[in-house]
Parts: sequence; structure tokens; C-alpha cells
Amino acid sequence: MATAGFVRLMDDSALTGKYLDTVTVTVGGNTVHRQVVVLGDPDTGTVVHNMAAVNAALSETAVESLRTAACCFALDTAAAAGSQAVPLQVESTAQPNLRVTVQNAGNRLPSGHNAANAIHVQPSDGTNAFKAATATNQASSTSGLNAVQAASPGEWTVSHAPAVNTQATASKAAGGAGVRHVARAISASLCAGTTAPAAAQVSVRLRDGASGAGTILWEMTLCVQATAGVSVPVTIPVNIVGTANTAMTLEFSGAAGANTFESVSLSGYSTSG
Repeated sequence: MATAGFVRLMDDSALTGKYLDTVTVTVGGNTVHRQVVVLGDPDTGTVVHNMAAVNAALSETAVESLRTAACCFALDTAAAAGSQAVPLQVESTAQPNLRVTVQNAGNRLPSGHNAANAIHVQPSDGTNAFKAATATNQASSTSGLNAVQAASPGEWTVSHAPAVNTQATASKAAGGAGVRHVARAISASLCAGTTAPAAAQVSVRLRDGASGAGTILWEMTLCVQATAGVSVPVTIPVNIVGTANTAMTLEFSGAAGANTFESVSLSGYSTSG
């Protein structure tokens, strides 16, 4: 056990002598006299921060607690609502390990001082936890709330290759509240049949909505010659985001005429949040 004491300094101008705060402890069977050091405001002796041992069985001074077991630095917020504490623990091992524990209102963050207590940090916006690009997350065509991924999620594809002289149109239905479709690849083809068609001009359109409705997000004009067997294929990578809870459609503006064939294919993924 430690015994408090003091040492009186040599006389000052008032010939009264000041006291030096000390403590007597037993170390290895020897009586040791130590000076007490406190943390506080250098301009006043009244603002002093408390330093308490975490283990109640340890009644030595804070200096001894730091050497042998653990101590806790606490922020006194009695004047404010609530309180906060950040314990700092030093373990007694052959090579002392520093363990930092953050605690607020009884909720403690693991110390992470060894593999068994490894800390895994998951980013969040405060409500939704972000996702990593795991195989499971990428297998889904919907990335999930506020996804942060190193790779895009699994993609969906819609396509349509109708009979002769028929408008090709393919739609990805609305995904629900908060879900947006993101177009990643657009493919379209305009072909002449085995019999030469009349020359024709039609447009391929990506719509933010159902067939024939919604804002046109992307458009290209294709032409077919009056020659049998001629084909005009187009494949373009894009990254076009649609409106939440809205279908996305890739389609021709109409049928190109007798002896013509149209086809469209739209690929993309859906994201929410």
C-alpha cells in the first residue's frame, strides 16, 4: 500500500517553506519515496484532472498503476449533459502491449489488440451499412442500399428480336421504391431479309420509362439499304442512370418496313439508396 506524505522545501522569502507532495511505496521489499505528479492547468492549482485505476484492487498511485496493470483517463463533464470516458490500458506482459478501448454510454469498441479481437470497420451513412464487392453481393442484380463496391454488381439483360417488319422493344420493369436502373451496354441491329427491302431510316432510343413513354436518354439513327442481306449492327458501352422506380426501355422508333428485321438488347444493373 502507498502512504501519502510530503517533503518541506527550503525557506522562501516569507520564511515559511513550501511543501512538495510525495508518496511512500514498497517496491521489491524496499521503501521508496516518490514525488506525486498531477495533470492540470499550469496557471491554477484548482483545475486538476482525476486519474483512477480501472482495477479496484489496485490502490497504488496512478504512476504505479500504469506500470503494473491499467489506468483510466476520464473526462469530467459534470457541468455538461452526460459524460464520456476513454480508458487507456497497459497490459502486464513480457513486452507490454498498448490496448486502447473507446467507450461511450456503455458501448465499447473492441480493443483489437490481437487477432481474436480484430476490429472490422464497416462504412455507413449512419443508417445503411455499405457493401463490399463480395461474390454474394455481385451475384445480385440489385447492388443494395448505398453500395460501395470495387466492381459493379451482377447485371441483367433484356432483349427482343421480333418477326419481319415489327418494332423491336425491350423493357426492364421498374425495380420498386428507390431502385434506379443503370444502362451499361446498348445493342441494336437492322437487317434486310433475303428479298431486298425499300431503303428505310429508323431510330434506336433508350427511354427512361416504358415503351413509347418517358424521356429519351439516348438515341441513334440507323438506315437500311435497298439490298438483300444487308445488316447494320451497333453495340455501344454506356453508363446511363434512370429515374428511381421507373422502367428503362430500349426500342426502335417503329418497324422499318417489309423485308426488314430489327433486334435490341439492353444490359445494366440496378442500384438503390
